[in-house]
Amino acid sequence: MLSASTTRVAARMGVKLFTRAVPIRLTDPFQVHYSGSNAGSAIAQNPFPATVRGTQEKWLKRFESEAIPEPETSIVNIIAHVLELSGPSEVGNHQNSSLNDAQMAKIEELCECRLARMPIQYIIREWDFRDLTLKMVPPVFIPRPETEELVELILQQMENQEKTLFLEIGCGTGAISLSLLKHAPKASAIAIDQSRIACELTRENAESVGLTERLRIFKHKL
Repeated sequence: MLSASTTRVAARMGVKLFTRAVPIRLTDPFQVHYSGSNAGSAIAQNPFPATVRGTQEKWLKRFESEAIPEPETSIVNIIAHVLELSGPSEVGNHQNSSLNDAQMAKIEELCECRLARMPIQYIIREWDFRDLTLKMVPPVFIPRPETEELVELILQQMENQEKTLFLEIGCGTGAISLSLLKHAPKASAIAIDQSRIACELTRENAESVGLTERLRIFKHKL
C-alpha cells in the first residue's frame, strides 16, 4: 500500500504508480534448455523402460559385460520363467508388455544368481530334455546335450525288442530313464542313485510325466 505523500510526490514528477500487484510469469525450470557440454533435458530418461524388451536389453548388456556364458539364453529363460510363459520362444511375442514391480524384482533376483555363475537350470528349477520338461535342483547333475544323443542311440537298439528291462545307475534327474520309457511303451526300468535328493527328484519327474508305473527307484550305493 502506497502512502499519501509518496503519491503526491509521484504526481508532481509525472510518474504513474500501480497500486495493484502485477503478476510476474516465471520460467518453468524444467523447460530451461542448456547448451555446451551439459546440453540435454533436465530430467534424465530411463534407457531401459519397464517392459519385456527394456528388461531383456538391460540384463543382456549386463551379462555380456560380466562375460556370463550364453547371456541371451539366460535372460530369455529367466523372463519366460517369471512371466510363466510356455517357453523361452514365447518371449518374443511379449516384447512390448509392461512388467509390474513384483515381476521386475523377481527378474532382478534371478539375474543376480546368474551373475554369481549359478547354472540357469538351477535358477529356473527346470529344463527341457528332448521332449520332456524336467525339474532341476542342486546339487543333482544337469543332463548334458550329449546325453540326448545317447538316448537316441539306445532307442535305436531297442526298436526290435518286444519287452526291455534296463538299469540306470546314477539316475540324477531321471532324464535318461524317463525319456527311454516315454518312447518305448513296452519297456520298464530300474533307477539307482546314492543320493536321496536325486531319487526324490527322479520320482517327482516320473510323476509329472506319468511314468511311475514302469519305473522303480532305489537309493543305493554301489
